[in-house]
Amino acid sequence: MKKNGVITVEWNKVLSEKYPVRRTQEQKQAFLMFVTQELEKMGYSVKLENTPVLKNKNLIAGDPDHCRIMLFSNYDTPAHKILPDLRFPGNPFIDMLYQVLNAFLLLMIALAVYLVFNLVSGRTSAVFFLAVYAFLLFLQIEGFPNQPNRNAQSGLAVLLTVMERLSPEARSSVCFALFDHGEMGHCGAKSFCKSHLQTQYTRLSVEFGPMGVGNELLLVTQKLARKATGYHRVVESLLQCKDFAFQELPVMFSACRSGFRSFSCGMLLMCAKKNTAGFFLPHLHTKHDNYVDEKQMDILADVIAGTLEAKKSHDKPDDTDGQKKT
Repeated sequence: MKKNGVITVEWNKVLSEKYPVRRTQEQKQAFLMFVTQELEKMGYSVKLENTPVLKNKNLIAGDPDHCRIMLFSNYDTPAHKILPDLRFPGNPFIDMLYQVLNAFLLLMIALAVYLVFNLVSGRTSAVFFLAVYAFLLFLQIEGFPNQPNRNAQSGLAVLLTVMERLSPEARSSVCFALFDHGEMGHCGAKSFCKSHLQTQYTRLSVEFGPMGVGNELLLVTQKLARKATGYHRVVESLLQCKDFAFQELPVMFSACRSGFRSFSCGMLLMCAKKNTAGFFLPHLHTKHDNYVDEKQMDILADVIAGTLEAKKSHDKPDDTDGQKKT
């Protein structure tokens, strides 16, 4: 594919067709090798940071200890859920209620299996009931690999596209990361933060969440992110996206549980739909996650890349946007 006369990688196609599932060590290794090769062709310096916990592997492009802004996404793919995995990022109460309802429905399924077992065998066993329920919970949380994962991995596609479109000058002030184990307690982001404390506590760090469905553009922010260098410029740029309805959500009013919470100046950028219950993300972690709006993702990649290009000539290492120097 060509953009502005330059041959580019169609990251949506690569993620959905060539590397649709990235859960085993072999699948992840193959994907990381491909991405490393492509990024090095673009001129990036790439390294892998390994930690013994869960054999975690994070891909880092740039200097995390001297960057002005951090951009990241998770590269592992989710499990297939037994029950629909609706998310309500802007309504913690509805989100929690839905998760409780899911747990209750699984309990009812386990009870039905137990009653059938009781009728067939003539025996009662609390251990059998608990085992069935535990197995259903395991399938709901970890389960089998899901495919496709179009919207679940759309943030990763946008991040890689932004990396491709940045000039070498703009890249010098940005660190990019692809974190492992986003589906297992965000261990990749947590292990990175333990190794890079200055970045964890002082750098504006933006996670790319799902961006392929919905024209509600959400920015979920940690409190300290609003005082970090570059914050106001990022928000101003997002407000200029006329194709989206922009909304900023403080993390305390959000149900988002993601890797950005590991960063003191962390933010989560994502797209969602909206109804009377508020913002929601449909079809994640199910076989129905088979569509993204590629034009929308292309617009977002252009806006973010344009913001980073502008930042290179405005930001100074010791400046803090929105704060007056005394």
